[in-house]
Amino acid sequence: MTGHIPMLGGERRHETAVETNGAEETRALGERLAALLRAGDLVMLSGDLGAGKTTLAQGVGAAMGVRGRVCSPTFIIARVHPALTGGPDLIHVDAYRLDSLEEVDALDLDSSMADSVTVVEWGRHILGPVILRVRGVTARRGRRTVLSDLDLTVRRGEVVAVVGANGAGKSTLLQVCAGLLHAASGSVERTDRFGYAPQLDALAPLLTVDEHLRLFGAADGAGRAHSISTGHRILQRLGWRPDGGQAVGTLSGGTQQKLNLALAQLASPELLLLDEPYQGLDALAYEDLWMLIEAWRSSGAGVLLVTHLLRDIDFVDRVVELPAPESSTEDCIATEHAA
Repeated sequence: MTGHIPMLGGERRHETAVETNGAEETRALGERLAALLRAGDLVMLSGDLGAGKTTLAQGVGAAMGVRGRVCSPTFIIARVHPALTGGPDLIHVDAYRLDSLEEVDALDLDSSMADSVTVVEWGRHILGPVILRVRGVTARRGRRTVLSDLDLTVRRGEVVAVVGANGAGKSTLLQVCAGLLHAASGSVERTDRFGYAPQLDALAPLLTVDEHLRLFGAADGAGRAHSISTGHRILQRLGWRPDGGQAVGTLSGGTQQKLNLALAQLASPELLLLDEPYQGLDALAYEDLWMLIEAWRSSGAGVLLVTHLLRDIDFVDRVVELPAPESSTEDCIATEHAA
């Protein structure tokens, strides 16, 4: 078995990559893991079919001393194994058909997650907590209503694309979410740890690459050396080894976009707001961008992405479509489609 075992409980979060050789080693790993667990803890298991998720859960159950054989939960969404030794119960969950952990507590089980150890197979299908919630937002540009009564959420580990015709309010939505534009009505609840990559005209052409990194890092309380080293590392992942002393105005549009993206990620945000991040990127850099977005998603960050590219839709979890602006009415309603 090779995989990641994130464990969440209270304020604790640990993620460990493990490798075992055969079922016995995997079961033994589960037994060792059980010694670390307490009531309220959550273990998320992700891996392909046959990776050993159920075998590891069997080791956890054996060490916890619970009733019943722990087996594959494929045909039952959740099964409670009552404790026989005075410890917490074990809840064994198949998350493949679930959208959130709230659905587990809604199943009317004999034990609650707060009083049990919960082991979830196919954990990558469970979405994390909401880090951006837009409720009934209306926004205007001058006298024109651009967004009307818009509702939207983004969760940790989720990539949401915003699409729509020119003038539909896509960039306006990101500006409202970033706190750069006040909504006429409605509310925005957002994590304080967010990064925003606007369209390219946000950079200062006379400042150097490293001056941008230092300034953005300082705004988040990071030191000069840390900001520069982190920024250079992100830029290299986007296929560019930067010259920190080069003025940004001398860079190509694609290279400026890479810097724009690095600045948004500089403080390891929980939420990324990206306004057409592919602008100016060539085909190879576009692939690098999506590899980076996938890394953000895997780390638990949420992404709200404005795009015009249909091929982006294949890589996201959900699509929010804003209707085309209409001169005859100021009312618009956002519709969501499963990706």
